[in-house]
Amino acid sequence: MLQEGDAATGRFIPVGRKRNFRNLLLPTNLGPARSGIDALTIKGRIMKKIWLAGALLLLATPVLAEQPPVVVTPVMTTNATISDQPIVLPQKNAEVVVANYEIAPGASLPVHKHPFPRYAYVLAGTLQVTNTETGKDAVYQTGAFIVEAVGQWHKGANIGTDPVKLLVIDMIEQGINNVVKQ
Repeated sequence: MLQEGDAATGRFIPVGRKRNFRNLLLPTNLGPARSGIDALTIKGRIMKKIWLAGALLLLATPVLAEQPPVVVTPVMTTNATISDQPIVLPQKNAEVVVANYEIAPGASLPVHKHPFPRYAYVLAGTLQVTNTETGKDAVYQTGAFIVEAVGQWHKGANIGTDPVKLLVIDMIEQGINNVVKQ
């Protein structure tokens, strides 16, 4: 029988046979005696691969679905400052001011107080806060959240070997500075 096709790919289709997907997958130029494999065996192998890929996709989907897109890890819940004062928010023209602080190793903040609530999250380092009115010391390390005392004199110092990095949040009345130096 005459054959036509592409010699580069080795796919030959007998003249008169229709060209379709099945014919492209099966080596029609090689008979069972010459190839050692018949067309049904090849088709079976292809179908097994398709089923295996589908099964793997189905198995992987629940694993991917189990990972939540957002993970919330509580850091702290409180209703009092580090001096056990109740948290009282500004009553008029409230404003939120957020700033990054970086305190070099061995550096200290001067004695100061805050007329409004101040919160700080320790991004890095070790910070010691001393309340000069009560004499109470507290040490905060990376990952700690601080609710600073309101209206009480205190100071802070980097007692570690790395810079202290803080994310500071002030809840103030608009236009009023939340740091009063002694």
